[in-house]
Amino acid sequence: MRFRCEKLPRLISSCGLECNRALEMFESVRLIGRSTSVVSMKFCAIMEGFLRKALVVALCVTCLLVTSDGKQADLGRQQEDQDTGSTTKTAMVGVSYSRMAAQAAFRAVILGAPGSGKGTISARIVKQFDVKHISSGDKLRYHIANQTDLGKKVKKYLDSGMLVPDETMIALISEEIKTLEGRNWLLDGFPRTRAQAEALQKIYPLSLVINVDVPDSVIVERLKNRWVHLPSGRVYNIGFNDPKVPGRDDVTGELLVQRPDDQPEVVQERLHVYATKTKPLIDYYKQLNVLKSFAGNTTDSMWPAIKETIGQYLGR
Repeated sequence: MRFRCEKLPRLISSCGLECNRALEMFESVRLIGRSTSVVSMKFCAIMEGFLRKALVVALCVTCLLVTSDGKQADLGRQQEDQDTGSTTKTAMVGVSYSRMAAQAAFRAVILGAPGSGKGTISARIVKQFDVKHISSGDKLRYHIANQTDLGKKVKKYLDSGMLVPDETMIALISEEIKTLEGRNWLLDGFPRTRAQAEALQKIYPLSLVINVDVPDSVIVERLKNRWVHLPSGRVYNIGFNDPKVPGRDDVTGELLVQRPDDQPEVVQERLHVYATKTKPLIDYYKQLNVLKSFAGNTTDSMWPAIKETIGQYLGR
């Protein structure tokens, strides 16, 4: 007898698991002996790991045996009694996992120039789809403020005017994703280079890359009216997203400031730098066929298309 193996990977993949991980789990299923088929202990251990606090889904997999004459039969457990030469066949139902935890079915990155409204769109995605938002900038600030080992290392690079090395950023993001335990997530501010993108793709293959495309002229005008609450990063735009009290943060009541790099000539240079550095990323994700660009002057005009696209991935 041989194990009919072609159905299992497709069944697992159809339930939201990434193909590569599904195949790894499938490889843990083994035949023990000539006529006895069981699910290996390693496979069970992997399933138990996913069950812990992860997103629980229902999955039933029927494993089939193909007999030597080509007839299909339900996966059975056959126990041969070598002493008497008799074979006792015990019927066995298909292997069922009513609480198998799936890996995140939705892994996304959002790209957008400074002032494009990327932060506003990210907040809407989080609220609408219960997706975990991971901001690389926020995480770096957290580690620096709390003087963690990583924070001290990052601060040394920043204080010396150096970029944080790719391997440090990749380690930071990987650790953050691990804490999510299977939840869907949206990355903001990472990756910034093709090398980072390729490293991320090897560890966590992406479902979607959202590219927010706003004309430079619109961004320049928008940033002229931008005020920021520096401790939290909250942003206000006069005439579009005004603070409740002029010049004051809505949450803390603290003073808002205008950043020097929001001046028009500085913004133009930042946009040029962003376009130059982001092009390799966009080209890479186009090759992977995961890039979706959304063009418009405001977040409100782009949001319906973004919402519909994400809904298709999440089946909503």
